[in-house]
Amino acid sequence: MIIYLLPLLFLLLLTFLEQNNKYKIILKNKYFYFIIFTLFLIFIGLRDQIGCDWNAYESKFNYIKSQNLGDFLQTKQFLHNYNGIVFAIISRILSYKFSIHALVLFYSIIFAVPLFIFSYHLKNTYLSLAISYPYYIVVVGMGPLRQSAAISLIIFSVLFASKNKYNLFLINTIISFITHYSSLLVNSFIFLSSNFSSKWMINNKIKILLSFLIIIIFALNFSYIHMTIMIYIKLINTPHINQANSAFIIWFINFIPTIIYLLNVNKFNLKKELSNIFNSLAIFEILSLLIIPLNSVIAYRLILYCFPLSIYITSYLPEVNIIRFRKNTIIYGISFFSLISLLIWLKQANHVNCWLPYKNILLIN
Repeated sequence: MIIYLLPLLFLLLLTFLEQNNKYKIILKNKYFYFIIFTLFLIFIGLRDQIGCDWNAYESKFNYIKSQNLGDFLQTKQFLHNYNGIVFAIISRILSYKFSIHALVLFYSIIFAVPLFIFSYHLKNTYLSLAISYPYYIVVVGMGPLRQSAAISLIIFSVLFASKNKYNLFLINTIISFITHYSSLLVNSFIFLSSNFSSKWMINNKIKILLSFLIIIIFALNFSYIHMTIMIYIKLINTPHINQANSAFIIWFINFIPTIIYLLNVNKFNLKKELSNIFNSLAIFEILSLLIIPLNSVIAYRLILYCFPLSIYITSYLPEVNIIRFRKNTIIYGISFFSLISLLIWLKQANHVNCWLPYKNILLIN
């Protein structure tokens, strides 16, 4: 358990040092920050047998690896056995020379890069990482491979949409969609709340090309998408399976910063484009609460997409005049909450055994 505490304690130390102008030049140095990123990528991406989905992904990877090329290319195999065509292709390519650990590292990079870029551009960089660590990094980032990557790609969607970079937004939407289909719903909320819905800033050739690509992706994966939807529908009538006991807790944890933001929108002083996107994501979060009674598993998966918004708002709290405490006091309070959250999760979570003990391929004798 101590291994999970050490990275957070390190981030909290950097958070406190960040408040001192003496150390800011070093801490904001891109080379120093890259070293921090690399250390966390090693921690996240080179993990071994961590997360409750590990065995399922390893079994799928080994199955793909064992298939001869002819069997692998069969359409039915792609659609029914491989979690989608893109996942199958990536796994197949990596399986020629590497083990499941290469696949984990690949998706971990997609997860970590948007998060660290996002945090770097925030005033309280290391505070945002400390906020992210207890659940977003440890549980999400070191849990479901494909969805964790898709959730982090939502961060890029927010950044591109807020800066009216329509082409990059669409490309990122496609990448996140083929990574995990559920991301399309969140990207739709972002799209409708941005200037894109009224200003189509893209030439017709690119629009046709992207539309054609989307149609191909849907067509190739339609059978798998349909099968997945039917499975989740069946779960509604299967009470002993239809349980994600932490769904409401995770929703509530995300809702606290969201409601603070909604009640104090003007004090956050955000650009109109970003404010509109945040308002839309807040609506998405509120609506996700309605799904919990129907199917807590689906609700839980959707609620995970609310973390980027919550991380941004919480890291921004020391900069806005909402809570009448000194900035450092607020930072200490948030830091303490992050530490307590991690300790509670390590002690009380139902599935914490999937994360304990921590294993890393660099530590294997």
